[in-house]
Amino acid sequence: MVGLFPGEKRIKRTHPTARLGGFILGVLVYGAIGSGFSGTAQAVINGQEADALGMVLFQVFEQYGMPLRMYVQRGDEPWQDDIVFFYNDFSYIYWNNDRVWQVRFDHRHPDPIFGVRMGQDLASVRTTLGEPVFQAEDELLYRLAERGFPIRLRLLFGEQGLEDAYVYRSEF
Repeated sequence: MVGLFPGEKRIKRTHPTARLGGFILGVLVYGAIGSGFSGTAQAVINGQEADALGMVLFQVFEQYGMPLRMYVQRGDEPWQDDIVFFYNDFSYIYWNNDRVWQVRFDHRHPDPIFGVRMGQDLASVRTTLGEPVFQAEDELLYRLAERGFPIRLRLLFGEQGLEDAYVYRSEF
């Protein structure tokens, strides 16, 4: 996903597991000192699917609450490892160092994402969102309005239609 467009640079991310201990400690301490969050989260979307991108920890907690789970997802290369927050609406927030770089919505996500729903077929998604900048047999890629950094929407399709949606900062 990184560097799909001409002129986009591959930026080497610092290995997140190098800071995982401090990150986990910060999450636990922040939660323990009475952040006031109930453990259930508001939906990441509601028309602002890309709003979480670039947020820092306290902003995510204020906006979305505490995640139900937190884990490390192994990438193809060690520098691609991510710390991931999982929320009860089947959305996932991916971290690079101390900032959100990607939000994922899986096939169980109940709400529309940029006006399309999970399970919708590729042709009807194209009708709703328009011409993508890239299309494969089971994938659409859109360039979204920038917010000081380039943003992409990647939609993956399977036998049941739209299965996964990723909104991400493409410079990471």
